[in-house]
Amino acid sequence: MPDCPACGTDVTTDAKQCPNCGQAVATARRLRVREVTVGFAAGVAAFVCGFVATAIRSDAQESREAVERLLGDGGPPGVSLSELLPEWYHVLSWEFLENHQVAVSAAGGDLFGGGLASEYVDTLLPTASTLQVLPPLSLAGAGLFVALYGTRTSPLDAVLAGATAAVGYLPCLAVVAVVSSFEVTVFGSTLVEVDPGFIRPLAIAGVAYPVVFGGIGGLCAFGLTRWRQAR
Repeated sequence: MPDCPACGTDVTTDAKQCPNCGQAVATARRLRVREVTVGFAAGVAAFVCGFVATAIRSDAQESREAVERLLGDGGPPGVSLSELLPEWYHVLSWEFLENHQVAVSAAGGDLFGGGLASEYVDTLLPTASTLQVLPPLSLAGAGLFVALYGTRTSPLDAVLAGATAAVGYLPCLAVVAVVSSFEVTVFGSTLVEVDPGFIRPLAIAGVAYPVVFGGIGGLCAFGLTRWRQAR
């Protein structure tokens, strides 16, 4: 049976009103839909906040310049230098995923030569930055906002409300996972490939992060509301 969002009373599915407080069931359903909508917007906002901050602090251009200096004229035959340089959005996506504890690795082909391939990969790939604290904070803020939007009757209700931030965060991460793939192929052989994959980034960054930290934000909202009521 569904719960009345106003008082938490169990309401039968065929009832038009809550027997305890008179809350219309139709209105309760609309509130749930609105809650998910707010969660979607909050999740997208959290993503934009983190991605823009990563872009501002990104060392994508420095990574490209470092690769240029490393390779010089010593790249493999049949490949122009521009082909070996990822686009800015590739590097930015890798940095963003690393800040979500999603490891980004690369594989270098034999045409590079073992030593050069290893150095190329080490120079190219970013590592997690100090901005890795931003996704948890922004998602907790999103969960806090969603949970404060309506009346929460229990800690679990608040946690579930905050976790709806995943509805907006997940599709944004799906886009990042798609555009993060980078590959250079020569004569049918893969010279270098950077592919974080699709399922792992979505599971960690797109689901686990917003559900956990959004839920924490929702729980904080519940505690804050109870504290205000007790004053």
